[in-house]
Amino acid sequence: MRWWWFGPSVTTVELEAEMRRMREGGIGGFELAVVYPMALDDPARGIRNERYLSREFLEKVGFTSRKARELGLRMDVTIGSGWSYGGPYITPDLAATRLRSDRREITPDRTSLARPVPYEGDRLIAAFVGRGSLAEVDPTTFRELDVSGAGTIPLPPGQGPRLVLLYFSGQTGQLVKRAAVGAEGYVLDHYQRAALETHLREAGDKLLAAAGTGGVHAAFCDSLEVYGGDWTADMLGESRSGVATTCAGCCRCSSTTSASGPRPSGATSAAPSPSFTRSASSPPCARGRPRARSSSASRTTESRPRPWPAPATRT
Repeated sequence: MRWWWFGPSVTTVELEAEMRRMREGGIGGFELAVVYPMALDDPARGIRNERYLSREFLEKVGFTSRKARELGLRMDVTIGSGWSYGGPYITPDLAATRLRSDRREITPDRTSLARPVPYEGDRLIAAFVGRGSLAEVDPTTFRELDVSGAGTIPLPPGQGPRLVLLYFSGQTGQLVKRAAVGAEGYVLDHYQRAALETHLREAGDKLLAAAGTGGVHAAFCDSLEVYGGDWTADMLGESRSGVATTCAGCCRCSSTTSASGPRPSGATSAAPSPSFTRSASSPPCARGRPRARSSSASRTTESRPRPWPAPATRT
């Protein structure tokens, strides 16, 4: 069952009582989900919201883990508070990113375009020009423009009406929804390894350490509601290289050829099963990164980027 900790404002007496009621009711375990407070701190009523991942909060997690094992209950945890992944440690460069486009009609005689001023935090990453207008275009005529530097963007000579397509990357600005006290912050960039590693280090490792070895049966994300998060800093480079854009560090090249040509020697044609663990003995992928292991044994015991405990065996 899902076990909401609102605030978090809980006591060990309350936690033990509720776990005992779970066992008496035939419930085999719970999913620990920590979210927003239901009430402000009120000493007179005994309400105190402890900051998420504070020492006091983690002590409650440790107590719950030990008591659950004593009672024969399975304990799962959400890595982080609310949804989706994120928190105060996610800086703007690690936050969810989106792609925004703009279109501008230009006359045939134009030889340059004033560099557009992006919104705060946005960056111009690509531009294309081709024949057509806002209402109708010929997609086969578009060619990429040089947007490097800081001056005007040069345009090639053309005939008839033309259209310039501009693409910008920037933050979505999405914040973690229903966050507990102390867990407020940006949603992370789910395509970026550094962002995920930061979240696992700042939230996941602390939760697992508090629960102790074998205390957590499963860990997961509450919801992947990442609105508009369709971009990441190196996606354009990955796409141009011919590597599938699903690659997140341990590449999954699924065919023997790509848009940029045949795969380098040493890269296998079969797509390995996804795994966070990378082995030095695995052949490199098309980007020169070590491949993930694909054996069932590695998926069972080594599929996590950190020492996640193996599922506890219960009788």
